[in-house]
Amino acid sequence: MSLFGKFALAMVVPAAGALIVAGGGTAHAVGDLYGAIAVYQQNTPGTPWDHHTGVAVAVDYPSQAAADEAALAGCSVERCTVFARVHNECGSVVEYDTWTAWSNAVEPVYFTGRGPTAAAAEKAALDLGNQGLSFPTSLFFDLGLARVVKPLTVLDTICTSNAG
Repeated sequence: MSLFGKFALAMVVPAAGALIVAGGGTAHAVGDLYGAIAVYQQNTPGTPWDHHTGVAVAVDYPSQAAADEAALAGCSVERCTVFARVHNECGSVVEYDTWTAWSNAVEPVYFTGRGPTAAAAEKAALDLGNQGLSFPTSLFFDLGLARVVKPLTVLDTICTSNAG
């Protein structure tokens, strides 16, 4: 073996050993990451619901406060609220709209869910939304005091890059 070959082998073996002992690294090696989903409503007269729901998201921030601030800064109107916060995971926001007799108005109802994957976060949020539509809330639907005018839908789902 040539001198160069011996030198190369001498460099590769320790490097390979270090990788085997330390591992190749994981997604969690980047540290804690935070995200947020902010929801805003904008009045749009003449639409069936008289409002438009939008979302602004922020992902992979070093603190929850920074993620919240970035999500809120992404809103196009002043009426904006952070509904979902994530920390090294995924989060989802779902909505359904109801008309109620006591206000004679259509209002959105939001639910959030978190999980290790996007699918798990969406399932958690949808499960909560479906629970929100069950008894005792369903009693208002049965009595005609309220009705769902927009079915339960996923508004947005986010995952930090080190989720899962």
